[in-house]
Amino acid sequence: MRFWYRTLAVCSRSLERRVENLLSQTGLSHQLRLWVCPILVKSGTDYILIDTGIGLHVPGMAGALPQKLASIGIEPEQISKIFIKHLHADHIGGAFAPPTGQPLFPNATIYVPEAEVNFWKNPDLSYLKRNVPPELVELTVRIAQSAIEYLPITTFSFGAPLFPGIEPVPLPDTRRGKPVICWSIQIVNNNS
Repeated sequence: MRFWYRTLAVCSRSLERRVENLLSQTGLSHQLRLWVCPILVKSGTDYILIDTGIGLHVPGMAGALPQKLASIGIEPEQISKIFIKHLHADHIGGAFAPPTGQPLFPNATIYVPEAEVNFWKNPDLSYLKRNVPPELVELTVRIAQSAIEYLPITTFSFGAPLFPGIEPVPLPDTRRGKPVICWSIQIVNNNS
């Protein structure tokens, strides 16, 4: 998962200039790449999750999201928004309980790209290579379709901010011809 930020206003303009100079001197850009999920973001009074991990859908691979949130004092009821990058088990599985489908974040609106939901309603898996285990394919389809059935999903299209400061930006996935989601995040400190 990649995160871009357009504006950095941390504490003061002088600190912002120092960060800009440091980035310039080291050849780094305003791009931060994170290859983890889930991620918790606090925006104003909202707690936003980016993906929910695998949850309890695979025996022996239980996700630890509820425990990790509790360790920092966050209850599932406090999560108000969840952005799901795509409907694979390791991204959506932690959002609902198997086999009942009960949502684990009862106050959250769950945002999923419209194209992703449409794909998994009737998936064309002809692009898969022959070496993908059939059990993994079945698990992926079952969890994606269960999420669509049980969760309060709000779909969106690309091209506009999803909520203040967070705008999903599609990148083409040459492996599947489906969009892969990157984020454009604008971080602004209104107190500067």
